[in-house]
Amino acid sequence: MALNTQQEMFCREFIACKYNAGKAYEKVYATKKNDSARAGAVRLMKMPEIKERIIDIATAANADI
Repeated sequence: MALNTQQEMFCREFIACKYNAGKAYEKVYATKKNDSARAGAVRLMKMPEIKERIIDIATAANADI
């Protein structure tokens, strides 16, 4: 299953936010409620496609160094 635009942005923000899923979720999904951000972040982080994409992005970033 391919990621949608917001899911892809979440993966990139997750790395940019130093692996803080709640903060990444807040940025991408524009929520101000911490509980909503945490719940949404947990839901996304359970998805195998999200995990795989984060690993791909992190691996590519390390290869560029």
